[in-house]
Amino acid sequence: MKCSYCGETSGPFHRDHVVPRSRGGPDTSKNLVMACADCNSKKGDKLASEWLGDKCPVEILKLEARVNAKLRQDFSRRDSRKTHRHPLVGKFFHSYEGRILQWQGKVVACLDDGFLVQLYEWIAGQPSDQVFVASSEIKSWKFYDSIEDWRCAYDKYELNHPLMSDRMRERAADWQRIERERSVGVYDGKAKE
Repeated sequence: MKCSYCGETSGPFHRDHVVPRSRGGPDTSKNLVMACADCNSKKGDKLASEWLGDKCPVEILKLEARVNAKLRQDFSRRDSRKTHRHPLVGKFFHSYEGRILQWQGKVVACLDDGFLVQLYEWIAGQPSDQVFVASSEIKSWKFYDSIEDWRCAYDKYELNHPLMSDRMRERAADWQRIERERSVGVYDGKAKE
């Protein structure tokens, strides 16, 4: 027996959900792999592709893709009468793990057991995956009524991030200044004519 993520052959080993249960992953053999205790602990409730990035084994990426495709298919088959209007539907959000930004996106639908959310790429703000999230997982998320509030909060996060270099902070501040000036009709210190 060996760890599906790092290849470690000495135990102890744990069952790990490739797509975590908190993100709608089923508790079936098609979503389970063996992982050493260290990898299982470090992965937490992330997808393996998020946690390992480019170092994620191809077999795990394929398994993750199959499970996510099945989840999307199952969601699309759900009876639309089981969706509910909820105050969070349509709101933008950021989720954090400690001080690190984890996800950003928009709540698309509310179901009996959770929410369907549209995730967005980090900086570009382009839509990426739609995932199911259990209701218990969103309690620590921050929600925003408008896309402007959402992007402004992300800009503030970037400026205050502990890993951001001074040069990156300066560039982000310059970009924010230019955006502010554009919104009030001033650019490069001169009023628009």
